[in-house]
Amino acid sequence: MIDYTPQSQLSLNMFKHPFEQGLDKENRWVKLAALIPWDSLAAVYSRKLDAGSGRKSVNIRTVIAALIVKHKLGLDDRGTIEMIQENIYLQYFCGLPCFTTQPVFDASLFVDIRKRLGGDEFEAFNQRIIESSEQIKPHQSRIKRKQQQQKEEATDKDKDKNDGPEKNDNRGTLKVDATVADQEITYPTDLKLLNTSRGNLERIIDLLYLRPADGTKPRTYRRNARKHYLNIAKKKKKTKKQIRRGIRG
Repeated sequence: MIDYTPQSQLSLNMFKHPFEQGLDKENRWVKLAALIPWDSLAAVYSRKLDAGSGRKSVNIRTVIAALIVKHKLGLDDRGTIEMIQENIYLQYFCGLPCFTTQPVFDASLFVDIRKRLGGDEFEAFNQRIIESSEQIKPHQSRIKRKQQQQKEEATDKDKDKNDGPEKNDNRGTLKVDATVADQEITYPTDLKLLNTSRGNLERIIDLLYLRPADGTKPRTYRRNARKHYLNIAKKKKKTKKQIRRGIRG
């Protein structure tokens, strides 16, 4: 005898459970249950079963769903049964009419299922899943494109509402936080400030004495000053005495 729950006879609202709230329609297992062609997969699996003899078999929907859960989550035989036993959404996915704390079937049945399917039947089983997924993809892509289009239209409407008739010609970036500084501005220390001031003064002196007629250019000893500054600035740890000596020159 063969026991099987038809695809059209099991809906989310009819699924009985001991919880006050209903199942979430956006759950991935609920969505996947609505997309998988259970009748086609059951027809492939039932080819190896004898409908006229033997005891009542495990629900074919439950067997197929358990195989999908096993390979989708990467679980072993015992782990798959325990996962279904603990998860109400997986039990709905397996076609159970209500929540139960009992295992859907013994984990050793997976061995018989693999032997029963064989190579040819297993290939046909996989082909059914591939064909169904190919039919689902265009539908999902259309939904995504429609949602993206609706989002863009809503954004355009918001822009039209916010844009007024007046035009603003202001340009640039306004920094509201006064503590923000550009990265090219170095941290001001006494030695750096003195060295920068020295360099600026030397450039001013060079500009004032460009021509010989302007007079005799005074000596600035810029090389010695630069060397003295670098000797202190390159040190990782500077003592107060070294800093004081560098400032006094």
